[in-house]
Amino acid sequence: MSEETTAAAPWRVSDAVITVVVGLAFASVVFVIVTPSEPDTGFTALQYFGVILVAQHVGVFGTVWYMSRRSSQPREPLGLRATAKDALGVLVGLVLAVTVAVGYWLVLELWPEAKQTQEVAQEAERAIAAGEWPVVVFTVVLLGPVAEEIVFRGVLLKALQNRHSERVAVWVSAGAFGAFHLLDTNAVFAVPALVLLGYVLARQTVGAQRLGMAIATHAGFNLFSVLVMMFS
Repeated sequence: MSEETTAAAPWRVSDAVITVVVGLAFASVVFVIVTPSEPDTGFTALQYFGVILVAQHVGVFGTVWYMSRRSSQPREPLGLRATAKDALGVLVGLVLAVTVAVGYWLVLELWPEAKQTQEVAQEAERAIAAGEWPVVVFTVVLLGPVAEEIVFRGVLLKALQNRHSERVAVWVSAGAFGAFHLLDTNAVFAVPALVLLGYVLARQTVGAQRLGMAIATHAGFNLFSVLVMMFS
């Protein structure tokens, strides 16, 4: 006699929201723990990348794992798979990052007031200057892309595809990806580039039906910024 199996439940937009909130909550709790109580004393770059951001990503991974495996309604697979050819995504990400950098340079030539540096970039520069580049590479190039792709091209994109057309799902997930980065107010002028990146990553995911290529492309995009900081 075969065991009765429960069909996997579809992902919901609320699942993506919950995952993001839990990740931010983890980061906030750790931030309170590691930040010194003395006035005018902030966290170190190592604490930011090696502890606070890692806590945020752990919250994301744990929430998605729980929803996928342990909740009363386990969700459908996210396509967290990769093949050897997905490594080409790193090159795609680098090319896309260079293209965005050139476009941003042209904008600054015409509108110098648009120059803003995101908080994560400021902390990365501080960490690299202190010789702590390995933890920046680990968090920004490796861990971050995996966590963000699971949320935006995994959970959110699948949830939108369950209810809307492919075009709507791709664009809404890209817009949500850009809007998420507005948690850092210095990211305002970076949003168009982030929406473009989100669109490319969503198209890759829809085409491949897995997250491997999108993760590699996202990693390549972030790698460009880290390399510029390290060698400028």
